[in-house]
Amino acid sequence: MLGISMSSVEKLKREFREEKERLDEERRKVENEEEMKKKKEGELILRLRHRSSSRAERRFSPIARSVEQKIPTAREPSKAAQSGRSAIVLSEQQ
Repeated sequence: MLGISMSSVEKLKREFREEKERLDEERRKVENEEEMKKKKEGELILRLRHRSSSRAERRFSPIARSVEQKIPTAREPSKAAQSGRSAIVLSEQQ
């Protein structure tokens, strides 16, 4: 034909396909990175909008949970502390 052998044409076609596949793979990788970036950005925005709920989730998550054992202690009744009155004392004479 134009002085180009068929093997050269086939070689060029193969190189072209390989380059196209490499570029497609790079494009997919960049698109995945952009998608992950947008997803993380969206999650961050939601966390910033709902700060109290994200704090509660961190506080009660199994990873952040710490086990503390407390010894129960006796306290005075809450009504006596809130009434403001002195206690009524009864004697045997009354």
